[in-house]
Amino acid sequence: LALLKEQKKFHIKDIDRLKTEVKDLEKELIDLGDADGSMLEQHRDMEMRLKVLRDELASYEIRLSEMDSTVQSKQNAIEVAREQSMELLNRITDKKGQINGIESFENNINKRIAEIKKQIHILEDEKDAGIDLLRDIELMKCKEEDRIIKYNRLLSDLKLKDNEDKLELNRLYEKINKNKAELQGNISNYGLLKNMQEAYEGYYRSVKNLMLACEKDGELKKRLVGIVADLLKVDAKYERAIDIALGGSLQNVVTWNERDAKFIISFLRNRGLGRVTFLPLSIIKDRSIYIAQEDRKRYGILGLGSELVDYDTKFSGIIGYLLGRIIIVEDLDYAVSAAKRFDYSYRIVTLGGDIINPGGAMTGGSLPKIGGTLLNRKHRIGDLEKRINRLSGTQRELEEQKVALEVKMEKNQEKLNSYEEGLQKVSIEAIKLENEAEKHAERLRGYSESIEKYGDEVEGLNLELGNIQNTREILKREIETLEVDSGLTKKTIEQFMLEFERERQLREELARKATDMQIEVSLLEDRLGTKENELGKLHENLKAKTQLRESKQDEYVQVEEAIKDMGQRILAIKEDMEKTSRLLEDKEKNIKSLRVRKDDLMDELYQQQLELNEINEKHRILEEKRNDWNIKKARYEVRLQGLMERLMENYELEYEGALELLIQLDDLEDAYGEVKTLKRRIKNLGSVNLNSIAEYDNISNRLEFMNGQYDDLISAKQDLQGVILDMEDRMKIQFVSSFDRIAKNFNEVFSILFDGGRANLVLEDEQNILTCGIEIEAQPPGKKLQNLSLLSGGEKALTAVALLFAIFQVKPAPFCVLDEIDAALDESNINRYTNYLKTLSDDIQFIMITHRKGTMEIADVLYGVTMEEEGISKIVSVKLTDDLDELAS
Repeated sequence: LALLKEQKKFHIKDIDRLKTEVKDLEKELIDLGDADGSMLEQHRDMEMRLKVLRDELASYEIRLSEMDSTVQSKQNAIEVAREQSMELLNRITDKKGQINGIESFENNINKRIAEIKKQIHILEDEKDAGIDLLRDIELMKCKEEDRIIKYNRLLSDLKLKDNEDKLELNRLYEKINKNKAELQGNISNYGLLKNMQEAYEGYYRSVKNLMLACEKDGELKKRLVGIVADLLKVDAKYERAIDIALGGSLQNVVTWNERDAKFIISFLRNRGLGRVTFLPLSIIKDRSIYIAQEDRKRYGILGLGSELVDYDTKFSGIIGYLLGRIIIVEDLDYAVSAAKRFDYSYRIVTLGGDIINPGGAMTGGSLPKIGGTLLNRKHRIGDLEKRINRLSGTQRELEEQKVALEVKMEKNQEKLNSYEEGLQKVSIEAIKLENEAEKHAERLRGYSESIEKYGDEVEGLNLELGNIQNTREILKREIETLEVDSGLTKKTIEQFMLEFERERQLREELARKATDMQIEVSLLEDRLGTKENELGKLHENLKAKTQLRESKQDEYVQVEEAIKDMGQRILAIKEDMEKTSRLLEDKEKNIKSLRVRKDDLMDELYQQQLELNEINEKHRILEEKRNDWNIKKARYEVRLQGLMERLMENYELEYEGALELLIQLDDLEDAYGEVKTLKRRIKNLGSVNLNSIAEYDNISNRLEFMNGQYDDLISAKQDLQGVILDMEDRMKIQFVSSFDRIAKNFNEVFSILFDGGRANLVLEDEQNILTCGIEIEAQPPGKKLQNLSLLSGGEKALTAVALLFAIFQVKPAPFCVLDEIDAALDESNINRYTNYLKTLSDDIQFIMITHRKGTMEIADVLYGVTMEEEGISKIVSVKLTDDLDELAS
């Protein structure tokens, strides 16, 4: 209620504030309306002034056009007069130039004689300097040769390191391959053991059938926790002892409760899958015994079986039930001492697998290797997983070492390439210096020849001096006449210039006024645009203020309605408060009546507590009797478990299986004798590996598969060899046929291109035609028959072209690229080469890269690259066939 009153006061203040804001907005709207009228009046005045200025500017432009015509006519007259004056001046200058040329020629003759003497002296100095420079070049050449020796030494060292790195890389590859082979072997063994585990190899047939059925039946799988062998982990040290201690119990199946066990037993019975022992988690309890620490140390007791295995705590009852009364000791001596200590009450197992059963019966002797047991298989799978992870890590490390070594070898190769490049540069520099030395020696010989030529030149210089004197006097008289005519022309030009300057000044004054007026028009247009922008902003502001005033008025109405609503809510709250007060009085009356009821109930509770104490005393007496019966029951269970274990160890039978074989004996003595005989016969049979049958089946299947693969490979190999021999025979026949045709064509084309001579292709080994080399023998006209390598550059090129054309005659190609193949040919060879090329162009398209004009002339289309501007290339093409057709027409 107080909150609503406070909100009402706040809204009243809002009404006052909104009234003030609406008044301020109305005042601002009046001021904006006045400003809008003033700006519209200024805008109209500016538009009228702009119109007047534009009219005046148009009249000035008309007058300027008329003045330009007058000035242009005066300027043309001046240009004509100037041209006449320039012509006269040019003629005068030409004549004077002739005189100067004659005088200069005379001076040049005298200078030339002096220069010849000076040049002879310079040549002698340059000859001496050239001798010194040649000596310096020889020294530089020696330094470059020393650098070549240094680079060769560095290259030799680096190649030695590269060879060492290659050996190291090979060793790494060997390690990687060896590690990879070991890894693959472990993965194969892991896969085999994993498959055996997933197929439940080594389990009783009934257990195996049940587990395979669970994989297909989800409902069955939910009722089953797992096999005892899968629920525990055993250290390798205790593996044999735990395996012997549990025996067939390793294959017992754990269920969640007895209902699940009953369901699965019915399932096995209905489908005839055999018999299985089940351990329900809900009813199997831990029955572990206690052994004092002193007894553990004194009798070599390693611990109870349940203490030496790892398992989930929720299975502690199952593990305690199976292993809680089995003692594990070091050896048989300790076992005998411990058995006496505990009065032969418990089962004692040694690490070697020997057993002392309750009552004193001892079992021991040799055992098969531990590799085939269920616990060992789990242990081996775990070891193989660790080994696979370790070998995988080693594989990655070796791969990283290999990559690092390869990177190092790449860097060494880069250095090697750098040194080889440096060696190449130094070798090129040495060659350049040698060429430079030859050039300087040639230059020295040229100096001597030049000195001899200068003496012959002086004799012809004096003959020219006599002829130039008469020519000089004639030219002087012609110059005087031309200078008089030039003076008259200059006076005419001065008169025209005075008139032109007067008209030009009038035109510039008029242009200045027009420019000022143009500036004023531009300024006025800018101001007019500014005023229009200001007027637009003013209208927008006026519109925004109007909208704001309307929103404030709406808000004012909403606040008044809110105040009315709050008044109504305050009245409603007051009515609710009155109702609540009356309800509170009724509740207090109810509380008083409940307190009286509470006292009565407390008295009743006291009487019931006395009765409960009497019942608890009776329950305690019954509990003591029940404990006595549990002790007796445990003794009988121990005896029963011992008998069942003996049944499993000695006969590999469960209790249910033994019931099926139960028979009545007439004479116990005869039965005992028969049992001893059977035991002796079984002992003579030796140890039995339960996994041998499955292993034999797997290995037999793999052997059969491998034999099939081997036979397939041998058959495929024979087929491939037959195909290869057949292909080689066909290739030989086709090769000989093509080779003979190419050799014949080669001789013919060679004779055409060389205008005579002969050539031949010769196999190096005719017994191995598919692998041997081919010798090219050529005899150009006027030379003896010789190998291709002994011919000159142009002959080699033309011979290669002949071979290419001979191949094209046997096997034409759709197109052929010839890259400056004619560079080493002279003009006569070019003609024969191009003529023969034309005969092939009907079937083969040739793309030729060439700088020879003779080759370009036979082309149908020419493409060239030009650079009209620096850095910008342009392709130019010409179709010669079209141009020739146009010329012919």
